[in-house]
Amino acid sequence: MTDKAKRIPKVRIARPKNRPFQLRYTDVKSGREVRTSIGCRDEQEAERQKQELEAKLLLGIDPSPIKAAGCAGMPWDDFRDRYSHEYLTTLADRSVIDSESRLDIAERILKPRWLSDVADRDALHEVHGVVGGLRAELGERRLRIAAG
Repeated sequence: MTDKAKRIPKVRIARPKNRPFQLRYTDVKSGREVRTSIGCRDEQEAERQKQELEAKLLLGIDPSPIKAAGCAGMPWDDFRDRYSHEYLTTLADRSVIDSESRLDIAERILKPRWLSDVADRDALHEVHGVVGGLRAELGERRLRIAAG
């Protein structure tokens, strides 16, 4: 066996029961097993992603971006569209209005371009702080009006 053949890890498909398939290989640098979910239980998709990962490893390209290319790498506008079509259509009308309103508030504060911009912990604290301040201000206004 040549030295080059030893450096290219063998990628295999793991099929855990009731969970999405995984691609597994042993990282040459750390010697640890790397597991990456493919996100579904489709045999053809698993084979396609396996071939893609093998090609990247063969070319020496770092395969870690495969993991990061999931939902966090989604453009914000695409997320809003998918969220509206896939989730909000299952809710009552008032819940849809409330959910859209909350997303609009987060959008005005954060101005996200990517879903990962909103998933950032500091960004969520910023939204929470602004919204909390708005709630307190609104509460004070209501008290003044009630005291009238």
